[in-house]
Amino acid sequence: MSGADFPPVPVVAMQTLKEVIEHIDDNEARKTFELVSWFQVQHVRLTNRERRDHGVEFDDLLYDTTLLQEYINRLFDYARNEEQSTAIRKAPRREMTDALKNVVGMEAWMTQQNRLLGVLAIINRRHP
Repeated sequence: MSGADFPPVPVVAMQTLKEVIEHIDDNEARKTFELVSWFQVQHVRLTNRERRDHGVEFDDLLYDTTLLQEYINRLFDYARNEEQSTAIRKAPRREMTDALKNVVGMEAWMTQQNRLLGVLAIINRRHP
């Protein structure tokens, strides 16, 4: 898959998130900033993937996507007014595993555990 195969960046949504940062509580602003920043990093990694000069492989790309999903999950309840605030912390392993399930889907989670061993090792190493 080349960079041209990926959908374009959702410019309006990204701009909205950047504007929201100015008007929400500090904790949520910081988490929204993390989300926007990590999306930008991941987008560049994916669209420049054919270059391979930075050594990013499948497990690393899947980890990046999982971390982006965890940032989204963390803000979801706040965005729905189900939480007043959420803690700023490094994602625990359990939440990263849940985000990975969101990314790959339940069928892949249940049937392709062997393909996920590399990303699970990264999650176990980086998240207590």
